Amino acid sequence: MQYRPFGRVGQVSALSLGGSGIGQVWDPTSQEETIATTRAAVDAGVMFLDLAPTSSDGEAERVIGKSLKGKLPADVRTTTKCRLGGPPARDVFSRLEQSLTESFERMRLEHVDLFFVHNTGVAAAAESDERATSQSLLLEAAEAAPGA
Repeated sequence: MQYRPFGRVGQVSALSLGGSGIGQVWDPTSQEETIATTRAAVDAGVMFLDLAPTSSDGEAERVIGKSLKGKLPADVRTTTKCRLGGPPARDVFSRLEQSLTESFERMRLEHVDLFFVHNTGVAAAAESDERATSQSLLLEAAEAAPGA
């Protein structure tokens, strides 16, 4: 396995295990197979698990929780995401917090290394919708966030 630096996260494997496959987004498979796949990937040196609650309604995150039983190997890094869309700025922080808390519960973890806004994009335009979040909304929400 090849490893590469990934900013402040540190070294990660050149290959990652994505949530769509183990979340059964592409094709149905058994949970036993997805758990075995996860364990085999980690045993082979894959140390970057890229997840999202939108992968089959949280199934990929549940697979990680069941596969690793809440005990990540020290060198394994995890990500998850939140599809934010365009809520009122006052609701952004609570929506992100709720999404992250639910992801922690599914994965049986207390932290992730990266947490992404998971949309088709962060739009430069002022318009937000279900699939895109505007830059202005993120800036407004950051200014209104607790402790800002």
